[in-house]
Amino acid sequence: MIANDYSYFDEIYFQDGKQRGTDYSDYKNGARDSKTFRELAYAIRDVFKPRRVLDVGCATGGIVRWLNEIGCEAHGVDVSEWAVKNAQHPNVRLSSADNLPFDNDFFDLVISCHSLEHLQDQLFDQSLREINRVASAFQFHMLPMIGTPPYDGDPCEVRLQLQKDPTHHQLHSKDFWIQRFRSLGCVPIDTCILLKNDNTPPELSVGQFLLKKSPLIDESKVLGSSFSRNQRVFHQVQLIANAQYAAVSEAPRRLAFRERAWKDIEKFLGSSDTLNLQGKRLQLVVIVTGNPGTLRFAAGQDTPAQEYASVGEFFVTAQPGCNVYTFSVDQMRTLRGAPNYGEINHLGFGGENENCEIVFYLADNFGKSLLA
Repeated sequence: MIANDYSYFDEIYFQDGKQRGTDYSDYKNGARDSKTFRELAYAIRDVFKPRRVLDVGCATGGIVRWLNEIGCEAHGVDVSEWAVKNAQHPNVRLSSADNLPFDNDFFDLVISCHSLEHLQDQLFDQSLREINRVASAFQFHMLPMIGTPPYDGDPCEVRLQLQKDPTHHQLHSKDFWIQRFRSLGCVPIDTCILLKNDNTPPELSVGQFLLKKSPLIDESKVLGSSFSRNQRVFHQVQLIANAQYAAVSEAPRRLAFRERAWKDIEKFLGSSDTLNLQGKRLQLVVIVTGNPGTLRFAAGQDTPAQEYASVGEFFVTAQPGCNVYTFSVDQMRTLRGAPNYGEINHLGFGGENENCEIVFYLADNFGKSLLA
């Protein structure tokens, strides 16, 4: 690759990466639908609570788009003309990291996601200086680092594999990166940001480091927020993998809310195939990404003349992260008629929400899914 020639990062690189030594395939659509980018945006907002964010090497700007959608002013730069042309947000511009078009301390947070390894040798030091120059408080970087999972095998073999993409110029250990930023006055923050929607094996959750620009900056809120969030994510991952929750063995159901709207998942049994919920403990597992979700479980009877002629409801407000509820029909509030919970023929679960995504499992005490 010719010095300062970025033509390698063209449409083929992103859309048919096997020709260029990458795993990219249809990056344009994949990045737009990426659950990882969406989760990263929410994690960045919740942990750092930034006013203004820069994503260095943002490609088409998947994280930039999500940050702006959830209320953080975010900008991105990339050297790929193709990526900028196909950007997901107008705040993505063409620029290299060694000459960032922003004032000193313009961003309270600068991030990068698998981009610093692409810095060319002759631009490396200047790029790190520029990143540090435009950051006023914090930095958050994710990249492949030698000796850090999943790149913790034989260093020579790991480098050979990574260098299938010839633009992987900076393949170093985490200590190397920390020391280079230390030389600029930065101080590492002893925490990480776990991601539920990570690669397999996990890569972004471990291949990262957080920095503050100087020892005078208070990182206590970042530490507290990251700890709380990591607890939630850990419990989510454990829950999904833990066989003690019988409902998890069933396929999850999903509700995604953008604009405020009511969404419901329903099951109609008919008059001859009723469900007996009397005496059963119902188990509800709700995993929320984004805003809290107000949700209700409804169970009742339809008649030929009216849906839910008799119906009872159980309401929950699920917080971001993992929520587990156990309840019985005795705890349900009658909305209409006189529901007979021994002969249920209509079930529903949903609510009116905005800017949140919900994955849920609903089962009886024998682990049988109620909405399958």
